[in-house]
This record gives sequence, structure tokens and C-alpha cells, in this order.
Amino acid sequence: MWRWRPDFTRFESDQHLTGQPNARRVFFDAAAESPMGGCGGFCHAQLQLHANNYQFDAPLADGQSQATRMLPTLSIDSGLVFERDTALFGRELRQTLEPRVFYVNTPYRDQSMLLNYDSGANDFNLATIFLKMPSLATTAFLTATCSPWVSPLDI
Repeated sequence: MWRWRPDFTRFESDQHLTGQPNARRVFFDAAAESPMGGCGGFCHAQLQLHANNYQFDAPLADGQSQATRMLPTLSIDSGLVFERDTALFGRELRQTLEPRVFYVNTPYRDQSMLLNYDSGANDFNLATIFLKMPSLATTAFLTATCSPWVSPLDI
């Protein structure tokens, strides 16, 4: 499956307060993904390409009036589902165990020529562990979780 997301942004501010020129950014994010799965597990591999082009209203300190960045990102999200029926205190239950592994890699690229217009750090919590679009920092994460569940069969 393919997906792409284009974006155009114009950054304007008081240059005396920010210390950086106004700019136009063209952003393009393309991804090819291959979800696979069955009744006992899944594997979702994805390859992304992030491409940005900045056009500055005034030259930077090095004389450049534009900057371009292209970064690939590889991510693999996989998991298994183990279920069994059991009984506890005379009540029929289904016990489920779901181990999951997520790997993401964005290689290092020198981005020092890009100005900081709209970025911020993500917190590290359960909401961001399996975030599909990591920040464009150098990334090589391997995350593993295991979720146990017990649910009644008579629902």
C-alpha cells in the first residue's frame, strides 16, 4: 500500500525576535507499507521518505537562500496473540497474552543548515511508544511490550 502527504507552509515572524528569516517550506512524505497478519499475529513493515525544501526570504549566514533535506525511515511493528480459555473461581474466562516488538530507524543526516521553525520534543510515554512517524532526528529504537488480558467468555 502506498500513501503520500504533501504540504506547503509559509513561516512569518518578527525577524528581530526570532533571529531567523521568514521562509517557505515544501514538504513531501511518501510511504510504502506492507501489512501482513493472520489470526495469531501480525507484521507491519513500512519505508518512508521525508523530503523538505526551504526557500528563505533572506540569505543565511553561509549565503544560502535555500536548503533541502531527504531522510528515509524504516519501521517494523510485529506482534503475536496467544489466547486460551480457562476458569477462575467457577467463572469461564479467556486469557490473552500479546507480546509486541517495534523497531524504527532513521539514519543520521547533517541538518544543521535547517532553521528551527516548528519542532518540539515528544514525551516518552505509552502514547508515543508506537508512534508511526518518529521525529526526524537520528533514530534507532527497539521497543518491546507484552499486554496480558483476561476477559469473561459470557459477554
